[in-house]
Amino acid sequence: MNSAKVVAASCGDTVKVLDISENECALTYSPSPGSTVNSLNWNHNNMVLASAGDDGKVSFWRRNGTRLWVVPSINDGGGIVESISSINFCNKGSRYLCSGGTGQVVRVWDLQSKRCIKWLKGHTDTITCVMCNCKDEHVASVSRKGEVIVHSLFSGAKASNLKDPHGQVLEALDYSRISRHLLVTAGDEGSIHLWDTTAHSPKVSWWKQHGAPTAGVAFSPTNDKIIGSVGLDMKLYTFDTGSKKPSSCIHHEAPFCSLAYSYDGLSLAAATTTGQVVLYDVRAKPQPLTVVDAYAYHQAITSICWERSKPVTFNKSSCTDETVLLAGDVGDIIIMPDPLPSTTQPRSSGSLVNPTLARLHAPHNNFRDDMEVFSPIVEVQSFDKLWETHASPEKNIIPSRRFGLSGEAADHENPISNTTVSKQVESRLSESSSNLAAVRNSSGGPRKGWGGERALEKFIHRRQSTKIATSRFAKPIGLMPSLHGKETSKSINGQENTTPTSEPRSSPYASPKSKKTGSETREDILNNLLSNSQPPTPTTPKGGDDQMLHKISLQSNSSIDEETLASFRESIHGDMQNLHLEILRQFHVQEMGMSSVMRLILENQAEIMQEIQSLREQIQHFHHLL
Repeated sequence: MNSAKVVAASCGDTVKVLDISENECALTYSPSPGSTVNSLNWNHNNMVLASAGDDGKVSFWRRNGTRLWVVPSINDGGGIVESISSINFCNKGSRYLCSGGTGQVVRVWDLQSKRCIKWLKGHTDTITCVMCNCKDEHVASVSRKGEVIVHSLFSGAKASNLKDPHGQVLEALDYSRISRHLLVTAGDEGSIHLWDTTAHSPKVSWWKQHGAPTAGVAFSPTNDKIIGSVGLDMKLYTFDTGSKKPSSCIHHEAPFCSLAYSYDGLSLAAATTTGQVVLYDVRAKPQPLTVVDAYAYHQAITSICWERSKPVTFNKSSCTDETVLLAGDVGDIIIMPDPLPSTTQPRSSGSLVNPTLARLHAPHNNFRDDMEVFSPIVEVQSFDKLWETHASPEKNIIPSRRFGLSGEAADHENPISNTTVSKQVESRLSESSSNLAAVRNSSGGPRKGWGGERALEKFIHRRQSTKIATSRFAKPIGLMPSLHGKETSKSINGQENTTPTSEPRSSPYASPKSKKTGSETREDILNNLLSNSQPPTPTTPKGGDDQMLHKISLQSNSSIDEETLASFRESIHGDMQNLHLEILRQFHVQEMGMSSVMRLILENQAEIMQEIQSLREQIQHFHHLL
């Protein structure tokens, strides 16, 4: 079978592979019975034919009649709720395929992983045609609203946003195989425009060249100064881009509905509304060579495409159904997928959180799940309460949920009650509370927000009743006065507090082997930090020694302040990251809800369009009767 004479055509839900030289049909199949096929495209090695249509799926078949697979598959969420109008492989291979339709989004499929990796938005109406340029740098698409949008295939950004001068419904598009920025469009007013995508207006326009809607337009693969077009006015035109007049015009007995150049640039295949494929030789003035009756019941052919005249060669005997599509693919383009998930493939309603959101989590802590620990939208109120507590003298309790110390723990010896946070969060918040206590007390005595003077007296009493000599917090600093003797007095905020130093050795705080509860250990740490932050008051002050001790105390307090503020800053930074993640999660939940609503709207729109089509057919029938 000569590949230069093989054409694939679709009509209704049926696809046929035609050998025009032998005037016979080599293959017939239906990708989705009952669903119209709107677009066809051969892969780079002529072994696989891709088709798409109203079923919202792209189907792949081997030329021997074996069905390969479809994208999206059932496992991807049940398919795309749209009618696909156009598909096209990239020019350098068959790994990537672009599609567009009623969803108003250009989708880029990675056929190696069999999933959609890019969603290129910008259209506000149904996309009628989509195609990559000759370098696979850009993908152009046109819509029924007259929009011509060119996206970068790598970044996804808009490279050009053009508009038909008269806003006609654009039905056809073709990119030059030679010039990377040259494309041609045609629409239902019969006008044809040649564009340079780096400009904002057409280079050349053939205004209302066809007396009816233009159905197809194509560049010559070997000379991008030659353009062919067909329309429902039963005419085939060829244009020279250097002239504003057509170079030739051929009439046919039936309206044309599709057009395709062969890859060697020598032949034109034009399909008609009566199910025929007409072959033209364009080496001189186009002349019809043969007419093939592809479909017997005079139905309109929706799409037509040629096999490649110079396909990639490879060892066909070693290919399987899984490898035949990419066999011999030497394409060197690698398209990075979009980082954000798509909402076009709905998930089950049982899970509101998109599972792909987990990769957005910041690895700043060993949390099992940042979203399960707390909701930043709610927990951020704790910071407001914290500042209110320090600013208002009437409030004596810091929120224990954030800093681990309840009001009772600061005023009594009861252990802290169990909390719902994990152990990792508990230890981090406990450390922040202890460090913050050191900062607050080292800057000028006790605050009422920490329980007032009464709470501090109790802490000092318990500190003096234990053996401070064994404390690892007091030894390195060397600022604590001797506690030997019967009584030791300290001045706190101008008040004298005298407490006995003798205490039974059976106290749990005196023995390092005894077990301590969580509240006791925490009070011990806070106790010693408070003692370290207090300026020393030796019983026998000496002038030089007093100043030296005071300087050492200030240096120690300064280092503690810096470490505590750094820890507190890191804690706030982590909380803000969680806040941003929660906002993203809620946004995705809302976006998924909107996706389901839009899916229902599109379904209703499809039903309305079917009813309108039925009414149009009835009106035409009545006109014939009249």
